[in-house]
Amino acid sequence: ERPQLQGLSGLSISMHRYDALKDALAGAGVSQESAELHGGLCASLCVGGLPAADAWSQAWLSEGLESGSAREIVQELERDSWQSMSGGEFALELVLPDDASELPERVAALASWCHGFVSGLGVAGLTLTDQSHTARNELEEIIGDFGEISRASNDVEDVVEGGFQLAAIVEFVRAGVQIVFETLSDQRDARITGRLH
Repeated sequence: ERPQLQGLSGLSISMHRYDALKDALAGAGVSQESAELHGGLCASLCVGGLPAADAWSQAWLSEGLESGSAREIVQELERDSWQSMSGGEFALELVLPDDASELPERVAALASWCHGFVSGLGVAGLTLTDQSHTARNELEEIIGDFGEISRASNDVEDVVEGGFQLAAIVEFVRAGVQIVFETLSDQRDARITGRLH
């Protein structure tokens, strides 16, 4: 069920990594947005685990990421995100600006995160044909919702005027990611063990 876009609430999740990742990427000459990067990594983890996430970062980021603090931060982020999702305790933290940031920046970052996730699913080679009808419909609905959220930054003023309940949307996204992760478990295991190409 979609969260209600009423009221205005701050994010309750710790997002300390956003600025550190942003600075590291900039220092490495990488133009990728921090939130979009994390969304893509999480999508890759859903589809193919750590090998897919590493391949995604290699393919989409500049060679500047191969050395220095940026690469270390990304690798740590991959591992931590994998552990958070595979633990099954709804522990994933989205890499987004903190509560002190202006609302338009936070909305835009969440939109970028969702864009990265949807793009990452495609890059990682998501296939829905081997899913049950119910699972396929659920995945398609989540992907569609994330696509809508990814366009939110185009109407930041309308979003702000409408009282965008950002914390509720972030929780909605976190829940959606966990559903995708768990639904794709068989496909992911097959990819990791090399039985699916």
